[in-house]
Amino acid sequence: MTLPTPILYCGDHDLNDAARYLAGGLNAAGLRFDYLPSNAPFGRASGKKYRAYILSDYPKRFLGAAGAERIARDVRAGAGLLMIGGWGTFTGVDGFYGTTALADVLPVRCLPRDDRRQGAAAYRIAPAADVKLFPRFDLASAPTLAGYNKTLLKPGASVIWNVETLVFQKGNTRAKVSASDPLLVLGRYGAGRVAAYCSDLAPHWSGGLVDWGAKRLELRAAPGVTAQCGSEFARLARELVKLVL
Repeated sequence: MTLPTPILYCGDHDLNDAARYLAGGLNAAGLRFDYLPSNAPFGRASGKKYRAYILSDYPKRFLGAAGAERIARDVRAGAGLLMIGGWGTFTGVDGFYGTTALADVLPVRCLPRDDRRQGAAAYRIAPAADVKLFPRFDLASAPTLAGYNKTLLKPGASVIWNVETLVFQKGNTRAKVSASDPLLVLGRYGAGRVAAYCSDLAPHWSGGLVDWGAKRLELRAAPGVTAQCGSEFARLARELVKLVL
């Protein structure tokens, strides 16, 4: 008997591009998935049931109202949803998920305007109050990020990690935290689990995150398509997906 594919992964351009990092992490973890590129209509996945959905840099216009309603309905019935940040998720410049049926599903509220935070500042991962809900990572060793989506926490959601904006004042060698926003948030919608990771797992926003870890790995995204990464990055990709399975 052929088991159903448990995960539908949508976005991050295509498997020859940014998607190779998360796709490689899923394969390394033994997690079976179907994949839709960022410019593929969600309707191509019709007729299948999934245990979890991953939306990462997947523009709203390709999901469509019917696709958003389908995911919301499935999550309410017990499926999982992981949204990963980028220019095409949350609000960004091509996301605008706050205007879809998924606005009620996500554990964070999307801003009504461009929510991208990127620039010369460094963005540091910091533990939050609910960090014990997630496997332990040595965040002191984590590289800084190059950007993220600013979101607002919903009541009842659990903040696992925050992202802190670090700035250096002239003549001062110590960084000052100028802002702190949710980075990794966990929630429930009906019978399903939902998670928001408000930065990216692929360059450029991931910064040095893809190299995090003492051991160097080669991930296989698809036949002939690989990605180099650090061992902690591969573990992070696996654990983020497991939050909603």
